[in-house]
Amino acid sequence: FSKTIQAQFFGHIHVDSFTVFYENMNDDSSKPISVLYAAPSVTTFKYLNPAFRIYEIEPGMNYRVVNFHTYFLNLTQIEMNTTPPAWELLYSAKEEYGLNDLSPTSWDLLINRIIYEKSTYNRFIRNSVRRDNFICEGKCRYYSICFLRKGHHNTTLCNHLPSDDGKIKRNPYKLSEIVGNIGKMKPTVTKKRQQYTETVMLLKKKLRSFIMKRFLQLFLFSTNAMDE
Repeated sequence: FSKTIQAQFFGHIHVDSFTVFYENMNDDSSKPISVLYAAPSVTTFKYLNPAFRIYEIEPGMNYRVVNFHTYFLNLTQIEMNTTPPAWELLYSAKEEYGLNDLSPTSWDLLINRIIYEKSTYNRFIRNSVRRDNFICEGKCRYYSICFLRKGHHNTTLCNHLPSDDGKIKRNPYKLSEIVGNIGKMKPTVTKKRQQYTETVMLLKKKLRSFIMKRFLQLFLFSTNAMDE
């Protein structure tokens, strides 16, 4: 159903990530046919900044995903300033990663850049946890990258990736290695972070209004573009 299903939309893992599915899931050199989008969480979980995502969908019959925009709430700045909390644009997919489109092929090419380009990897990790000072190397790096291509029960699909000791890793994928690493981080701000977590929950009504307003703006823009 790759010609019918334009994308797969998920959450729950707290981090911002994605997974590419292939025509032959035992061979990631085969044709990329689908993308799973794992949106970030509004909850802080363990020292994450809250975030949400807005997708741009092509109107008409295809409903192709043409871009998405991720917004986040900087809890550190909120603690340091007396100004009201404000959601900021963290990144837009096409612009951030230089993608021609959001096709499975484009995401597959991006994975290669994440693996081999340090700057692209650092940018991906920053966006994943919504903070600048998060270090993800060794096992954390291995599992973060493995998640991008291993949407399958086959535990050998990431054998070509080096582990923390530089050797080939042959253990099955464990998401807990990623989120567990976040859990080991020491807090960089005071206990007020918990108070701001509660504040985030109170901001839900404003967030819903913001999302709806932004959605209507994108919808009207797309409609006007079609009319032209």
